[in-house]
Amino acid sequence: MITDDGGAYARFRHSGLDATRGAQVALCLWRGGGGDRLLIKITHQVGDGGGLHMIAARLSDIYATLHREPEYRPQPAGETSRDVMELLPRVPWPTILWTFVRFIASRWFPQRTCMLPLPDSSVGAWCFVERHLPASRVSLLSAYGRAQDATLNDMFVAAAYRALASRATWDGTSSLRILITVDLRRYLARSCEAVANLSAMDCPYLGRTLGGSVDETIANVRTVMHRRKQNWPGLAMVWLTYLGVRLERHGRHAADRRHRNSRFRKITLSNTGPIDKARVAFAGRPPVSACILPPFRTLPGLLICLSGYDGSLTLSAGTSENGEALIGGFLDAMLSELPVEQFAPA
Repeated sequence: MITDDGGAYARFRHSGLDATRGAQVALCLWRGGGGDRLLIKITHQVGDGGGLHMIAARLSDIYATLHREPEYRPQPAGETSRDVMELLPRVPWPTILWTFVRFIASRWFPQRTCMLPLPDSSVGAWCFVERHLPASRVSLLSAYGRAQDATLNDMFVAAAYRALASRATWDGTSSLRILITVDLRRYLARSCEAVANLSAMDCPYLGRTLGGSVDETIANVRTVMHRRKQNWPGLAMVWLTYLGVRLERHGRHAADRRHRNSRFRKITLSNTGPIDKARVAFAGRPPVSACILPPFRTLPGLLICLSGYDGSLTLSAGTSENGEALIGGFLDAMLSELPVEQFAPA
């Protein structure tokens, strides 16, 4: 779709794709007065954040080739494995069982979960909530991380936990639980270019160990994340998901589970990584800015996407009108918890 109508672009941006029929990848090029804007939209069945990186890079390659060779016709990619089941036999069974036990223990003890006070259902039109961090601020965060032996991901997970504790008025007795996504391509080097959904969930729960300061929270998160990285992060959770889907297909209390899940205010943080500027340089003209937006999530669920481009970072969430203000406040609270100001040079 090519348009010079900003309204048409906005309608495309805030509409979804049907994962059961029709195109699973859609594009809109808006040729506005301030410059062109290209929006690439995919269903989650086609790809995750990593898959979207590859789709954008492939489109850039096709565009550049057509610029040089107008008669060029792209060919379908060769066959490659896109099946997560190829990964699972590589996980040691003791690791799977131990991860399962630890997951169950952390999920049920303490039983109460600290939850963000979001509405029970979505009302109104879909919208995106976005917050941008300039490269200068990200540079300060990176310097802080190097000093603390912490990654940017550690710091944003810690910021999410501290924002949850403050916005939910945590009393110190319930458990702090946030999910993160893990890109399983790390386990399939030969298939790392496959356009597919190779993401899984992981659960670096803090429990009650928030810490009294930002530094302490980051240290606690770093410890949890380091421990999980030693035990095939994401893969053992795929087994649990697979078994759950199998049970649901057999119709065992599926309606009950869906009702329970809809009431759980689950927060997921998905770090999709930096967009490679060199790989999206359409015929030598890289975008001025770029980010990845997550799928819309029905309330009370919350999916936050963290993406980077050219040194800057973007936090984003897709929600409905009745959740826009609350989620915007949560993202602002996250940013206020990042240890930037106190680390800035005088």
